[in-house]
Amino acid sequence: MNRTTNSSKLTQAYGAQRIQQRDLHRRNCPDELTLLEIDTLEAVASHEVIYHLAAILPVHEPGTPGRRPHYPPWVHVLHKALTGVLGSHSKAARAMAHPAYWRSIRHHAAAHHAPKAQRKPPQRWHHNYAQQLLDDHANELLNAFRPLARRLSTELGCLAQTAPVSHTNPARGQYVVGDGTVVAAPVRKATADRWAEDGGRRVHAGIEVQNGESDSEFRYGIKFAMLATRPNAIRNNRVILDVDAVPAGKGYGGEARIATDMIDRVVADPDVRCDGLCYDGAFRGKHIDHAMKHGLTVLSPIHDGTRKPTTLARLDCACGEVHDLWTQDGRICERQILDTGDTHLQPCPTAKIYSRRNADGNHRWYIEFATPTCGTVQRERIDTTDDDRKRGYNRAEHLRQHVKTEDGDSVYDRCYGWREDSESLNNTLDRTLYGGRMIAYSAVRQLTVMLGFALGRNAIAAYLHRRRHPDERAA
Repeated sequence: MNRTTNSSKLTQAYGAQRIQQRDLHRRNCPDELTLLEIDTLEAVASHEVIYHLAAILPVHEPGTPGRRPHYPPWVHVLHKALTGVLGSHSKAARAMAHPAYWRSIRHHAAAHHAPKAQRKPPQRWHHNYAQQLLDDHANELLNAFRPLARRLSTELGCLAQTAPVSHTNPARGQYVVGDGTVVAAPVRKATADRWAEDGGRRVHAGIEVQNGESDSEFRYGIKFAMLATRPNAIRNNRVILDVDAVPAGKGYGGEARIATDMIDRVVADPDVRCDGLCYDGAFRGKHIDHAMKHGLTVLSPIHDGTRKPTTLARLDCACGEVHDLWTQDGRICERQILDTGDTHLQPCPTAKIYSRRNADGNHRWYIEFATPTCGTVQRERIDTTDDDRKRGYNRAEHLRQHVKTEDGDSVYDRCYGWREDSESLNNTLDRTLYGGRMIAYSAVRQLTVMLGFALGRNAIAAYLHRRRHPDERAA
């Protein structure tokens, strides 16, 4: 046996590709490699959103009560964003306290015309002292962050108004993906309960449901919802558009209600255009219908209730026959009675799916299909109508715009995989936070941590994009 034969058998062996993955999947571009700490700090310090957010924070006026802060507000906003990338407040404070890093930070701040900070770098206690300022204005910072994130997405080629509209071959950057994630509490539940009994520190956390698509998994932590988009599969090229806490308990609509509020804010922005949404099983009929009324294509998996045959309508056809239309697995089917007396649901071939805009700005969605018995092309509404509400029929739950098919060539088959990016984002969050746990105890500070995470990840995306396309920034 010669050497070539041995090499060929080694390549075909189980796990050979993983052993040789360094050679098979070599990353030649520096932007595809893991960023160094200095690159991360450069990305955050050069991110203009940091200074825009800091501008809305109040500053101490001369002659007013209280001690004058040692550093301007942008220093502490930057510290929060750096915390979202490095994973802990302590590590971010140590990085900023390094003389070389601090000189670079001051240089970038001067380039953005930010208030001048002293030459001596800040220490951890400076940021702890300023934390209350961020807590008091957390909602204002979050509201200011959202439009700036959408503007960044257009810079990266997402949600562009000028992009061509295609319902059959959509662009990835025109879709948004969302998901809810439960971040583990700072301490175990037994520890939190003991602290509460002793009158000590209170931990804002609870038993939350994780993994909505498969078997439910309960986790002690804090639930958040995030919305993001990306133009392609390039590493670190994702923009987080929105993040918010999901309240515990019932009566507010759950994770999907928070997500629909996020979608409403994106759709209401006149500077961007969103064509579709990928979400997991947390989206039910009323949420899908809400998004469709905005003109969005919604890709969401069907539920057990959706799979069950449900009567839709009786159709008087031009062929002279009356067709019984049912829904099954999210598709329109024609109910046929076989010679044996058994009933059979035959899926109707889809010809076209399209929307029409109403005068009030809402959209109506239609599906054109052919009845199998006569081949006549028919038309039916997909979104929930007023008549459906009167009779209590959740049309958007039983009839979907696109569903999974056996041949794997539908819009759902080709595009729903984009939702995996939200799982990647959740994994990045878990791996970033120190110990894989939330690094704050109160609700408002947990929200600022998530805001810092979104700021930091967006800063890295903007930094790498501008490094790949220096001419765009110069123009």
